[in-house]
Amino acid sequence: GRGPGPRREGRRRPCRRRLAAVGTGAAARAVGDAVYAVLTTAQTMGDTNVLFDAANHNNVIAAAGPDVATVYAIRTTMALKTDATGTALGIRPAFLICPVALEGVATTLRNAQFDPDTAEGSGNTGGNRPNWVAGTFEVVPEHRLDADSATDWYMAASSTIYDTVEVAFLNGVNMPTLESRDGFKIDGTEMKVRLDFGVAPLSWRTLFLAGTAPI
Repeated sequence: GRGPGPRREGRRRPCRRRLAAVGTGAAARAVGDAVYAVLTTAQTMGDTNVLFDAANHNNVIAAAGPDVATVYAIRTTMALKTDATGTALGIRPAFLICPVALEGVATTLRNAQFDPDTAEGSGNTGGNRPNWVAGTFEVVPEHRLDADSATDWYMAASSTIYDTVEVAFLNGVNMPTLESRDGFKIDGTEMKVRLDFGVAPLSWRTLFLAGTAPI
């Protein structure tokens, strides 16, 4: 009759595929974790100051909203950032990155024709003030941020135009490498997933925090 070897190998192939998929997903999550850690942990820049530094980089504002006034202030501040020669760079934020807890508020702000803030004392109790920032950014809700703060949010320029955060892969290999070997003393297969990468902020001018800067 047929020996057990082929049947065992046949069972291993689907298992290997499932483990490979799990490993690939885990590698992708690791990259994402590292990218968002740039925002939530203190990152030292080339000038020896941390990424989000109100005194030296002027890229931190008190947490509020998101609302028209805060987004407008951030847009203005980023546009007036200068290079080493003092030339204004005209940087425009393209993304509002927020915890999931603020997704609804941020999306409403992006899509509303009129300023959503109609609270007493806002100067817009009639709800007729135009929304100056409507459609000027895309909302990026991210669950990793909720674990750090449910109120802090960020704005970022487009990485296709400006330096923001770089993800670099060893030898340009951006897919996980799956290695395996069959067991000898026991039935089974050892598997290892490897992805060599590094993440770093490239510029403080293109990132802005509404909240408390990490230290």
